[in-house]
Amino acid sequence: MITQYRLLGIICVYTAFTTFKPSEPFLVAFLDCIKGIRHEAVIHDVFPFWSYSYLALLPPLSAAAELVGLKPVVILGAASRLLTLVILILPVSTCSVGLMQLSQLTIAVGFAAHPALSAIMYRGLPRESYTRAAGVIASV
Repeated sequence: MITQYRLLGIICVYTAFTTFKPSEPFLVAFLDCIKGIRHEAVIHDVFPFWSYSYLALLPPLSAAAELVGLKPVVILGAASRLLTLVILILPVSTCSVGLMQLSQLTIAVGFAAHPALSAIMYRGLPRESYTRAAGVIASV
């Protein structure tokens, strides 16, 4: 059985790794200058994929968290975040709007799966620890 402190520590470490993205402000410049995708295409053809994908994926992934389980949904989200990085780094994705759209879809899966992580925290901790745990995770 996992202790409440260990669970909180695991969630904090995972949250720190998924939210610390120093490169994010430079994503448009990276896609434009390094990947060779025009600025207008990034704004109008690539980024909307994240918004619409996230909107479409949030309900089914929330349902899957209840039906299949929380851990598989969190693992799917983590794997999708990793796949996003692989797509962005691969040389074959240079000048490919389609692969950049796919990267937005995979990162949307990662974001849509994130509420399952909060559900693990709330199911695994005693009720009186919720407020403190949420504050600790937010501060991470």
